[in-house]
Amino acid sequence: MILEAISPEYEKYTTVDTEPTPESIRAYVESLPWDDITFVRIKKDETHWVECSGSHPDGFSVIYQEGTETFITQDEPEGLEQLILTMQDFSIGGNDWKSICRWSPHGGRKEGSKSGCAAVIAFAFLLISGTLLLDKII
Repeated sequence: MILEAISPEYEKYTTVDTEPTPESIRAYVESLPWDDITFVRIKKDETHWVECSGSHPDGFSVIYQEGTETFITQDEPEGLEQLILTMQDFSIGGNDWKSICRWSPHGGRKEGSKSGCAAVIAFAFLLISGTLLLDKII
């Protein structure tokens, strides 16, 4: 099991922990500010993983892959605690995390790419950041 993250300071997935425990998952996720779009993924292997993404201002999303099938949440997770519990349960081989919401098949997702929902959130973040930067420059 590997815990990985993409956060504003990273440009790609970075391994955070190669032997994550439920406690270390909680500690890491809670240590992130989640003010900007952030991605955290718990991965058994290249085709079995759960990725939680989003921010406090924009909301959250969960996507997972089992073999060749990828699914995304239809409903927004209720908050950071739900993301933590999802990753913790997945890390110990549980299946309770699958009942957090309704899931939809998510076609076209490639390993290491961001979910469509998260990409929209990331684009909005870039647009707002660019606007704020221009405002400071002008």
